[in-house]
Amino acid sequence: MSMITVDHLSFSYESIDDPLFADVSFVLDTSWKCGLIGKNGAGKTTLLKLLDGSLDTNGMVHVPVPLKRFPFPVADPTRMTIDILTDACDTRSWQIEKECMQIGLRSDVLWQPFETLSPGEQVRAMLAALFADPKTFVFLDEPGNHLDVQGKDLLASYLKTKHGFLVVSHDRHLLDECVDHILFIQNGQVGIRKGNYTSWHNDHENQLAKDRQENEQLRREIKRLEASARTSSQWSNAKEKEKIGAADKGFVGHKAAKLMKRSKSIEARKQKAIERKRDLVKNMEEQESLAIHSIPYKKEELVRFEEVFVKYENWSGMPQSFSIGSGQHILLSGPNGSGKSSLLKALMNRIPYQGKIFASSDLVISYVGQTCESVHGTIDEYIGQYAIDRTLFMTILRKLGFSRTELFHPLEQLSAGQRRKIMLARSLCEPAHLFVWDEPLNDLDIAAREQMEEMLLSGNYAMLFVEHDQTFCEKFATERIQFGENGSHLKNDVLN
Repeated sequence: MSMITVDHLSFSYESIDDPLFADVSFVLDTSWKCGLIGKNGAGKTTLLKLLDGSLDTNGMVHVPVPLKRFPFPVADPTRMTIDILTDACDTRSWQIEKECMQIGLRSDVLWQPFETLSPGEQVRAMLAALFADPKTFVFLDEPGNHLDVQGKDLLASYLKTKHGFLVVSHDRHLLDECVDHILFIQNGQVGIRKGNYTSWHNDHENQLAKDRQENEQLRREIKRLEASARTSSQWSNAKEKEKIGAADKGFVGHKAAKLMKRSKSIEARKQKAIERKRDLVKNMEEQESLAIHSIPYKKEELVRFEEVFVKYENWSGMPQSFSIGSGQHILLSGPNGSGKSSLLKALMNRIPYQGKIFASSDLVISYVGQTCESVHGTIDEYIGQYAIDRTLFMTILRKLGFSRTELFHPLEQLSAGQRRKIMLARSLCEPAHLFVWDEPLNDLDIAAREQMEEMLLSGNYAMLFVEHDQTFCEKFATERIQFGENGSHLKNDVLN
């Protein structure tokens, strides 16, 4: 049994005033299946770099085992996959082929150029190479990003069979399925709890409830002490005036001075007690509630698709027919490449399509695309581009965890998660009859995902969306339209 030891670690970026980590210490058993969680910008990827030596730190980091990291850079994706993997991981080809069998990857793909593999195949090929050496401890930075539900299930099943990894993920289903410890970053500190994500979340919520109760008691005690201190101060001042104004400079003046000194001492002690109580008030990371700005539509049916399909040069989807009604949350589900996003783009008239889409000209749709390419420039330029309410937009961003300094950065320099929040905040500012969101939770931290769930479940509006977060879909979707690999319409399900 080996231990990764971190002792009195501190780290800050030059461009940020406050330290990212301050005097952090923890011990990590290299046999654990560990999940690393924290808000966007909390320092998850930075912590991985500190542990593997990519960044220098104040403090001590001791790693007694070889470390490897996913994803690793691929300089020339035209090379054969097996050559890329053996070079990057210093592993023999037969070991990788053996591991491919466990992860459900055909060995023949190893003898194809890396660039010809699908995103899911590339992920599995990298994982097979990284886990081929059982002595290696593996860092996994968002391995489930952009995988479809089937790909995430394969990933979870594979990681269940492994030991010795630290996975950064915002996917609660994955963290419930394959980890036995949670490493969490909160307020610049790092903690560890045994169990999966749900057990950590339940403990965290219980602790928050306890902290709220303690904080309320402390605030009441502070008010009582402040009132008592004011009384002592007023009495002391009165005695000082009595001493100054007394005709008898002897006994009365001496008595008043003695009482004044005593009252000042009591006042100082009470002030110290107030400050101690204030220091005990917990700094809790809580989320404020959000609201969606939907507007009612004059008809029950908002949109109707009749035999709609999208055709590309080398691919054609199958005709889709369904309608979107008031209050429905319709999930388009299926493997990557089955045409889900294309159908959303067809509705928005962003790509040509075959068939008919019936939607009134006065129907207002708020759209969030899959990529963050539209998020660039300054925050003021973005607000002006979409003509949204500045105060409401800034309020939503603050609720989603944006710091004041981040809002002054060029938007294209922000993390993918923060740019995704900007897109969602813009949509939340747009009064609409129908919300069309394409993988809205991509790159969002778990706290933001749960906050979005709470907000979306509390409103009455219509949404058509694509999403691979199983926990979110199970809670939120009212209907599901299941696509097959060739874009075929497999079935419709009523979920909630």
